[in-house]
Amino acid sequence: MSARLWRGMAAGCVLMTLERKAMKTVRLNFTIPEDTATALKSRVGQRKRSAFVAAAIREKLSQMEREELTRLLIEGYQARRQEGEQINAEWEAATLENWPE
Repeated sequence: MSARLWRGMAAGCVLMTLERKAMKTVRLNFTIPEDTATALKSRVGQRKRSAFVAAAIREKLSQMEREELTRLLIEGYQARRQEGEQINAEWEAATLENWPE
């Protein structure tokens, strides 16, 4: 199913089509603390809870992925640091050559 949005512009109108892609769903059964369940029920409508939980899980997974990538970058930079210091030491004499003291 698609929804159509009309947006007026100076030269005329532009038609934008937004399509919802049907996603395959899987039923899961898990437990959460009672106070979390109560808060969820009081703030999110019954028919919107699955979408809410799915969005929260996607957000947390995205955060975990960013944290993992950050960790890998830090490890990579740290591993290369010693190599960079060694290269700088090798070139230091050539770099300072012909400079007045």
